[in-house]
Parts: sequence; structure tokens; C-alpha cells
Amino acid sequence: MLYSINPKRLSILKGIIGEEVVRSYINEVLSIKLKREGWNKVIYCGNLNRYAFNWHSKTFIENFFLRKGIHPTPALQRKLKELSETLTNVPDGFLFKLRKTSNPPFVDGEIEVIEVKYGKTPRIHPSQKESYKAIIEKGYTLRLFYVRTISIDDNKFEIFEKVIKNINNL
Repeated sequence: MLYSINPKRLSILKGIIGEEVVRSYINEVLSIKLKREGWNKVIYCGNLNRYAFNWHSKTFIENFFLRKGIHPTPALQRKLKELSETLTNVPDGFLFKLRKTSNPPFVDGEIEVIEVKYGKTPRIHPSQKESYKAIIEKGYTLRLFYVRTISIDDNKFEIFEKVIKNINNL
């Protein structure tokens, strides 16, 4: 018997698969590349909805950074605050590229916004586009991933990655 699930539910499941593929890629491939570029620590924070869109709050900093033994500088905390105040959507994640400072245990660094698309076409919704234009204009980077399934049974996916630092490339 052929059977189909609700299209909205299917879309949610595809999103979960895409985000997990990207999480794995970041942890196993991209973080190594970025460490070779001089970053001491690379951390991906996904599933941002659980933080209730308040990423610069003391609670987020305590739960995400301090529990990992990471102490963000006030400058890094200001960047996170500016990002959360500028974004009008909830992205798929943040990529923290961190460097040790001359004042251990503090770290400074850059924050990239992560967006994952899965399916037939890597289309950014118009409301997301406006939000991402705003953060790019403030000097932040959007790292867009497009995930395409080759074979679920064989665990094969194709990942396309685009680093966007200019709104003309959005």
C-alpha cells in the first residue's frame, strides 16, 4: 500500500534531517577547516527556538557558554545582542568562531548566522531575506547550506555551502 504523510509534517521532518546533516558536517568537516584558519574553538548552536529568541540574555550565555567553560568577552556579548535585536526571524543556528584572548578564560570571536534549506530548491523566504540583508549590512556573515538527499537508505547527502557577506549575493 502506498501512503503519504501530511505535507506540513513531511516538511518539518525534511528540515530536521537537513539540520542534522549540516550539524554533522560542521562538527566533522567545517570546524577542522576553520581551526586551520586560526580559530581556537568552533561551536554550532542550532535549534534556537528553545532559547525563546533571547540569545543575548544572561540565561542563554550561562546555559550555552558558561556550562561549556567558555567566557565570552563583553564585545562578543554585544555582538550577540546586536544580532538578536536585528534579526526578525529565527535562523537555523549560529556558528561561533572563537579565539582566546590575553585575559584567560575569556574568548572573543565572530558569529555567523546559519540557514539550512532542504529539498528541491534552496529558496530563502522573502521575510528571511529582509532579516538577513539587515545583518549582512551590519557586517555579519550568513552561511547558507542546501542539503539534497542522494539516498536515505545509504545515508548519502549532497551539501552545497554558500558564505554570504554581501547583500548582492543573497
